[in-house]
Amino acid sequence: AGILRDLITLGRDAAEEAYLTGVEDIQDEHVLKVVDQLGDAYMRGLGPKQFAVLKKLRQGKGFDFSDNLSMELFATRRVVEYSSTEIRIHSALLRAMEPSLNA
Repeated sequence: AGILRDLITLGRDAAEEAYLTGVEDIQDEHVLKVVDQLGDAYMRGLGPKQFAVLKKLRQGKGFDFSDNLSMELFATRRVVEYSSTEIRIHSALLRAMEPSLNA
């Protein structure tokens, strides 16, 4: 339900951005702006230990559900279960993290 809520929020916020800029259609720039805002919101509060867990997941080194930090990332939707065998970083968070991952 959380991912669906994110999707609805992104659509609503992108429509609001389009309205505020005076256009009738949602454009890529509006969507990217609100995706960046969501990613920034997911970045807030991440400490070095959480970031290390996310970086490990990004590098394909797995995700440990028995670890409290990992469970916190999952419970806060920073990490998403795509299937019973595939766990990924929320795409908006990943977009916000990219500059730090490539540094």
